[in-house]
Amino acid sequence: MRIQVLGPVSVWRDGARLALGSPQRRAILALLTVSRGLQLPFAGLAEALWGERPPASAPNVVQTHIKHLRRLLEPGRPPRAPSVVLPQVGDGYALRVPDDVVDLSRFRGLVDAADAARRHGDEGRASALLAEALGVWRQPPLVDLPFLASHPMVVALTGSVVVWWHSTGMP
Repeated sequence: MRIQVLGPVSVWRDGARLALGSPQRRAILALLTVSRGLQLPFAGLAEALWGERPPASAPNVVQTHIKHLRRLLEPGRPPRAPSVVLPQVGDGYALRVPDDVVDLSRFRGLVDAADAARRHGDEGRASALLAEALGVWRQPPLVDLPFLASHPMVVALTGSVVVWWHSTGMP
């Protein structure tokens, strides 16, 4: 499985792109992915989807999206078995996948490795790693979910890349 959030939100398994469904469902997956395994409270998900006034049906709608995402991400999970990939954590959910599954984690790892190479004076390796990292960063994060563009996690993610880019001294 591969999860991509740098560009349109997508999940790939065995070379095939999975049908994630509605923008709301993709938004839930995207926010859980960007949160890097940390718990995302239900209130945060509801606010991201509906703003400050979620409908009374919000808990049921979010739970239904989670149920469908679990089926996609854990196709072999027996019914009623607890989810390992998308568990309920406190009053919210978390996405628990290895770092190498997520393009954002791969990007961050390449940037960190390039920074380490540069600190050790290996400019050639640093440049190659940065070029590889830029290849992973295909488009703005969650480009297919414009209603999340102003979400604090997305703004922070995009801003951190701009700060990083300037810190490299690259044009």
